[in-house]
Amino acid sequence: MGAVAFIVLLLQVCISHAWKCSEAPALYKVQQVDADLGKVLAVSGNRYAYYLNGLRWNNLHLYNVKHITTGTTGTWMVDSKNGLNKLVGGTFVKAPGLSVIQAHAGGKDFLVATNGKRGYCCRTSSATTYKGVGSLSWTALSVSYQFKQFSCGRFGCWGVDIKGRVYHAQSITAANCKSVGWRYISAGMKMVEASSDGLVFGINNAGEVFLSRTYGVGWYKIPMCMPMRDLSYNLGKLWVASVSGLLMVCTH
Repeated sequence: MGAVAFIVLLLQVCISHAWKCSEAPALYKVQQVDADLGKVLAVSGNRYAYYLNGLRWNNLHLYNVKHITTGTTGTWMVDSKNGLNKLVGGTFVKAPGLSVIQAHAGGKDFLVATNGKRGYCCRTSSATTYKGVGSLSWTALSVSYQFKQFSCGRFGCWGVDIKGRVYHAQSITAANCKSVGWRYISAGMKMVEASSDGLVFGINNAGEVFLSRTYGVGWYKIPMCMPMRDLSYNLGKLWVASVSGLLMVCTH
């Protein structure tokens, strides 16, 4: 069976449940995807960053990209040296100070990031107005958990620690980054995506995709035809990148 025929067969399996999935515009071995405010960004297998323009991917001409995210505070990129950069006037400028391994800009007007040990929040006034001069103002969210991944959405923030345990803070105030009510949710996850639409998705260590509508309590499995590595949800579309680098878009 040829590679094209095999992909078609997989996609037919993918539409056999409530979520209908189809192949997204092709991009070389997608490693990470992020969607918010109608924008879709991705990092390819050769670590270039792209944005989706209609049915075509436009190269942002960035190399050695580890992670990219967009939201109300702007578009941000983590480079291979764990430096955080913001898109300003069509060019990414580095924000000196905190070294991070992952960032998420999808919260309510604030930016969160983690250095692999602790989660941090950057206030609205600092993140949205940053233009490449000076530094960002960070506030530690919690000293109790070693977070490797963060995501914030309509109903608070989620963090995944180095052991795959998920924690949730129901409220983080954008004005001062004060977090309230951290609590343990579940285990066995390698990432969680909290969307601005209010839904929460997760991928477990086996690459299985889950959805929760109740703050992560009670995960509903979304059958997929292959193990997944990353996902993002916005405006009714679930973008999922497989371990092999195939990008799909699913609707419910």
